[in-house]
Amino acid sequence: MTVPSEARLLLRSQPALLAGIISLALLSGAAWFAMTRRLWPVLLMQLGGMAAYVPIIENDRYIAGFVLAFFLLLLACVQIAASDRKSATYVAVGVFVAITLSTIDLTVRIATNHVAIVGNQPTSSAEHIAAAEGLWALGIRPGEKVAIIGDGTGAYWARLAKLRIVAEIMGMGHGAEQFWRSPQETRRTIYGVLAGAHAQAVVGACSDQAALDGWQHISGTKFCIRRLTAPSTLDTIGAVVSARP
Repeated sequence: MTVPSEARLLLRSQPALLAGIISLALLSGAAWFAMTRRLWPVLLMQLGGMAAYVPIIENDRYIAGFVLAFFLLLLACVQIAASDRKSATYVAVGVFVAITLSTIDLTVRIATNHVAIVGNQPTSSAEHIAAAEGLWALGIRPGEKVAIIGDGTGAYWARLAKLRIVAEIMGMGHGAEQFWRSPQETRRTIYGVLAGAHAQAVVGACSDQAALDGWQHISGTKFCIRRLTAPSTLDTIGAVVSARP
């Protein structure tokens, strides 16, 4: 469900902008509410667009356009009286300064590799490099095919190591968590499926369950790797038969 993602974009991503809109709406008073009533069909279109993604996918980039249009429409409803223009200017300048400082802070943290990434990806470019070098040290060679437990979109270590991602158990929708919670036999069946996709190894964030399945830790990172063995035809048939109800 995308409700948490949409709520975060609306309420937490730019708190200064949200506070500014509320302040300007209070300065506008009844005129702001009158304008929102006139523009309610357009406002409703933006909320409807966001709501349409609730049962489909949780991804900021799909709803960001609706969020931007929604905020712009709320700002368009602002009607400032002449006596309140000085206060409105202070609010606008305050919002601009807050957003500028936030942008500078994020830029500096990205440039200095201090951006905390939520999920199962390395937290800095240094860790991506360490993951690539660690894979080479463990015998993975450029050009080999690998599978990944988690989000392969940001797996820059694979490009640095010159590897090809051919299979993925996505982190989206808690797929990676479900994989690690699965019984050991189920995970081993999945390893066979990944090997059937010609993956020679699988890489993922280390888990307490990893030691049970023969995973190796990639030094200097939070990642582990497990070599895969291509299943025989009989093993593949057996896995399919056992999976049938």
